[in-house]
Amino acid sequence: MTQNNPFNNQLEIGLRLLSILNEAFPKKINLQSLIYIDYIIIHSGDFDDKIQSIHAPVPYRESEIFIKRNIIKDSLNFLLYKNLVDISYDHDGITYIATENSTPFLDKLSEQYTEELLIRVKWFFNKYKSIDEIVLRSIFSTRNNLTNTEFNIGILK
Repeated sequence: MTQNNPFNNQLEIGLRLLSILNEAFPKKINLQSLIYIDYIIIHSGDFDDKIQSIHAPVPYRESEIFIKRNIIKDSLNFLLYKNLVDISYDHDGITYIATENSTPFLDKLSEQYTEELLIRVKWFFNKYKSIDEIVLRSIFSTRNNLTNTEFNIGILK
């Protein structure tokens, strides 16, 4: 029997990724940058005390950047199948970009989670203005020192 997870599932993550790519358009974003941006958006309160995180501040949340890669890839494949994003193979590597269908799709959604998500996505792009993987890694590491987190400290006990 399979268990359906209502949080951080392919559909929810896909909605977040689509929102990110739609806001970044016409820029293309690689997988690792999407992982960082997704984390920063759902835990925005960890990066700015003027905005509340969209997800609860659970312990060991920093480990999410290490374990979400496969579900994010699955979510991107779902969005590709639905023609909401495109994939590009070029000198920038493998990157993703919103399609002309993404804005009309997002405009039809009006539930509170989506509205709050879109606020966080706009906040991210206003605050950081970068989708470069190296810049994102430095933003992340200055805010969340992964070598000294409760996740790593817990491993040592």
